[in-house]
Amino acid sequence: MGVSTRRQRGAAKPRAFDEDTITAKPKNKLPKKQPPSPVKTVVQKRQATQAYINQVSTGLPTFQLPSEDPDIFRIYRSWLYDKHLYTVTPGDEETDITGHVALHKDAEWLRLAHCYLLGREMKDERFANASLSSIVEKMAAMDTYPTGIATEIYEHTQIGDKLRKLIIDVHVWKGLGQWIRAPHDDAEGPFEFVRNVLNGMAEAGSEIYDEKCKAPWEEDLCGAYHWHEVSEKCKA
Repeated sequence: MGVSTRRQRGAAKPRAFDEDTITAKPKNKLPKKQPPSPVKTVVQKRQATQAYINQVSTGLPTFQLPSEDPDIFRIYRSWLYDKHLYTVTPGDEETDITGHVALHKDAEWLRLAHCYLLGREMKDERFANASLSSIVEKMAAMDTYPTGIATEIYEHTQIGDKLRKLIIDVHVWKGLGQWIRAPHDDAEGPFEFVRNVLNGMAEAGSEIYDEKCKAPWEEDLCGAYHWHEVSEKCKA
């Protein structure tokens, strides 16, 4: 019986010999990561430093955090959430032997002043204005006045500062020049501060003794004491 060499229908066609069919090619492997070149790293750092120097030299805005008390940053952080200043802590007010509050020792005055200074350094006009407004609100609510923070304010502000103006006006319109004397701490204030108070009294004249005349912050708080270089002015 002979063997037929005819291919049956549907039978697979013979394949030519191919080495790839019996030998698996190795998979391509990713090259191993090489450690960064120390020279390249140094060059990158130098480039970053030079970019920073160029940024400063060309006048582009840069920012450096002020060195403030962490409690002031805590107050600022809370204010960002709900726009309230939580500046009262136990023991803020010291009392004398008669039990009366020593007004010139009230620690909240200085804390509010530091909030204002932080707002100015952070270029956050709204926070600075809110801090200054809180000082005015405290004066109105308690009928007391800050008479021991002039030195601190003058050390951290310049001529024309709004908080400087407020403290001077407080001494002129409410203190009538008496609060730059002992026992108030502002009696030890800088010479420039005392001179500003005396000049303010001379400029205001007899109006400071007239009870019908309002103090500048009672007339126009926003216009006289707030910063609005980039923020909107307060609503009347």
